[in-house]
Amino acid sequence: MIAPLLLLACAGEPPPPDLADGCGSPYPELRITCQVQRAAEAARAGDRSGAEAACAAVPEGSLWREECHFRAGESFARAGDTRSALSHCRRAARYARNCITHAAWSLETEPGRSADDPATAAALADLGRQIDAAMDGAPAALAGAAREELLSRAWFQVYFGTGSADPRAARAAAPDQRPYARSAFAAELIRLLGRQGRAMGALQATWDGALPAPAGAPLPERHRVGRHAPMPIPPEAADRVMVASFGGGRRLSSPDPATDLTLAGLAGLFFLDADAEAFRPWTGDERALVRDQAIAYLIAVAEDPLGAAGPYLEHPDPIARAYAREALRVRRDQERRAP
Repeated sequence: MIAPLLLLACAGEPPPPDLADGCGSPYPELRITCQVQRAAEAARAGDRSGAEAACAAVPEGSLWREECHFRAGESFARAGDTRSALSHCRRAARYARNCITHAAWSLETEPGRSADDPATAAALADLGRQIDAAMDGAPAALAGAAREELLSRAWFQVYFGTGSADPRAARAAAPDQRPYARSAFAAELIRLLGRQGRAMGALQATWDGALPAPAGAPLPERHRVGRHAPMPIPPEAADRVMVASFGGGRRLSSPDPATDLTLAGLAGLFFLDADAEAFRPWTGDERALVRDQAIAYLIAVAEDPLGAAGPYLEHPDPIARAYAREALRVRRDQERRAP
């Protein structure tokens, strides 16, 4: 769309109209881009009807209509209106999934949501209901992505970088939100206690209340980031249950609370840039899910991926071998693409 605008400018035609003139340019391209901008501005101001009207003025079925809903969706998210954000994101067609991701990462911690308050879980249960209502009737995959990404991010905001790994809020989480709550709790506990064995050893005891919850200095918002990479998933294990984790990835999940907490801890180590040795003790775990996730993470971060994968490529369990092969394949692909 830039080229036509440049041509118009070069031809000495009138400049783009100010947005206050009602998007009344004689040029269709300028009217459309004006409406897209107007939708974003209305969303930032919390004006639902204004955003709807602006997108409705863009030709239906066009790429620009999808762009309009995308811009409105991410702007509503930044304004704290999750339901309106998702209402627009689901209509963004090819941009819908990216719009949901932008909405999730625009979530801010609301006052009163804290790790030491069990009422936090009730607030996030209400957020879950808002997500479900906004995505009612949407394709199942898109609705599932919205629930996963927003809830994992919401729990992340409750815990990670706050300086508190108090398990009370996570323990009170609604059953369908417990994996996200465990992931967030585990990541902050590991950040506070360190990325090696001590933190993993304290994980279950802290969750159970046998150890005091660690506390420490909070991180500035701009530093609440970590390793961004998906976990390798071999085709042989595609039916295993996984949940959204931090950094754009997913982790394995288990219906057994203790196993799921350990898996959350491993995901926290990965997010926090732990080295390969942090995962090695868990590659011999008797729980297959824990063992396989540890193998995948170890190979993903090892300085010598082929050497790290070697013992597991000969593992007696075919699924463990599959994780080793897939993790090694992903590393080789990354190395080939590296400049």
